[in-house]
Amino acid sequence: MKIQVLIENTTNSDLTAEHGLSVFIEYNDRKILLDAGTSSAFKDNAGKMNVDISSVDFCALSHGHYDHSGAFARYLEDFIFIDKPTELAEGIYLIPHSTDGLEKIGERAKLYKKVNGGIVNIIEEVKAYYNDRDVYAFFGGLHMKGKKMMWRYAHFLTLR
Repeated sequence: MKIQVLIENTTNSDLTAEHGLSVFIEYNDRKILLDAGTSSAFKDNAGKMNVDISSVDFCALSHGHYDHSGAFARYLEDFIFIDKPTELAEGIYLIPHSTDGLEKIGERAKLYKKVNGGIVNIIEEVKAYYNDRDVYAFFGGLHMKGKKMMWRYAHFLTLR
């Protein structure tokens, strides 16, 4: 698996940074665009990184905030809404949220309203789908504010 971040909030190079996320993933001969940031900057950065966006097999949206989805509306024509666990390609699954009361959970955790119930619930949902198998890695845009929250989640995950 090869993962290249095309856009995110910070940079220490000649790449453009913006509030948002876009990730190019290569896995089993498949090319996936996870999120597209806010603007066309993800495409500009892809060019600087020698990533051929036109080679993407499919795109996935982590959640509907503008900083993950804004550029999709400008560059894609066909959208398919997936509301159940779906194998997108061999070994690549999309597992939508299934936790009841998700928005309230996110509000209590002081996460952005209507975004997600946090990494703990995401991992529990994935484990439930896979009959309680271990989850070894996670990446995505979580909208965590500050290092304290990040370390709290990291500590929780070591206890699982």
